[in-house]
Amino acid sequence: MSAALGNHGTVARAHPSRWRLAAAAALLLAVLLAPALFVLLTGGDDDRIETLDVARLPTDVAVSEDTVWIASGRDDRIVAVDPERTGDAAARHETGSAPLRVAVGAGSVWTANAGDGSVTRLNPLVPGSVGRRIAIGADAVDVVVGPDGAWVSNGQRGTVM
Repeated sequence: MSAALGNHGTVARAHPSRWRLAAAAALLLAVLLAPALFVLLTGGDDDRIETLDVARLPTDVAVSEDTVWIASGRDDRIVAVDPERTGDAAARHETGSAPLRVAVGAGSVWTANAGDGSVTRLNPLVPGSVGRRIAIGADAVDVVVGPDGAWVSNGQRGTVM
């Protein structure tokens, strides 16, 4: 905007043109709508969610290099799914009673079995293998694997082994 000195010493203000206001409003609208238009125009079939029916009571999921492991608490097993071939039959591995959590590490797949107070260690390279069950004496609530081995939390005793 500019100001000019009028005839009798008054200041007159020049008003912006309606075209300038319309252009500014259009620019503001474009800036605000651009992200929404981008999402709408680029979204599509690539963003689909696939549901797999692999367990009656899935309680946990862990991922190794090429396999998704699902703990099936009601079936006393874990299920191995290849994410590239979800239409194929999933490999099932027996565990202890009521596996609550699953972890991957140290070349094995581990389950914390709340139903019988055990941990199961499975060989992921042997489809359908029955793992080695290790009794811990009380409910196994969770299992994680680190460089020094597997760690299991015991819910009833409030301990970690």
